[in-house]
Order: sequence, then C-alpha cells, then structure tokens
Amino acid sequence: MIACLRKYDGISIEQLKAVLEEHKSALATPPFSRSDGIDHRGIIDDIHAVLFLRSQSERQAELASPRPGEVWQYFDGRRYRVLLLARDHETLEEIVVCEALYDNLESKFWIFSSKIFVGQVKVGSRETPYFKRV
Repeated sequence: MIACLRKYDGISIEQLKAVLEEHKSALATPPFSRSDGIDHRGIIDDIHAVLFLRSQSERQAELASPRPGEVWQYFDGRRYRVLLLARDHETLEEIVVCEALYDNLESKFWIFSSKIFVGQVKVGSRETPYFKRV
C-alpha cells in the first residue's frame, strides 16, 4: 500500500479521478479487443485505495483543526476561544487567534502557530496534545 501511495503522490484528486475513469473505460472494452497488457483492474483498485486514504486523512485533519467559536483547553488547563484563523504575512504559516477565557493581566488575546495548536508536548514521560477541544 505504501508503494501505491508513493506512486500516486503529487497527483491531484481530480487527476486521479480522470485516470480512474480512463481505466474504467478501458475495462469496459471487451477483453478480446484489448491488447494493451495493462492491469486496469489493479490500477482501479489502487486509485480507489489512494482516494479513500486521502479522504480519511483530510477528514482527520479537519477534525483536528480549530474553528472560530470553539473552546480549546491548553495542556495546563487554561481555556481559549478560537476567534479566527489567519496567516503570517511573511511565512504564510497558519496562525490561530484566540481569546483567553481566564484572568490574565498580560493580554486577553493570543496567537498560536497552527502546528503547535494541533501538536504534541512532552509532559513528564508522556506526550499529550498542546490543546484539546472542549
């Protein structure tokens, strides 16, 4: 399966769907008139698997990503409301803009790198998420 994923890496979902349709059409041709020697069924199965895995991966990323209005809890217990998602003007890195839901004299609003927001931190001997959706 990993070889299959590598083979189709960098090909857009639209391109994969177009290739899938080409191979389905070729498979619809009667076998006796098809002499290309290509394993169309195998390619179709591979593309279906890649499309499925990509959709699962996108779904998991969507579930892990913060959305405006949600409340998330930092690993130390402090809570934040996500106000918006933005991008750094120089690096284009995604930034999460939050409102602190606890008393804080320094600032009411904070920004976090999206990578850190959905990342892990080592606490003692175990890994735990920096933030958890509440």
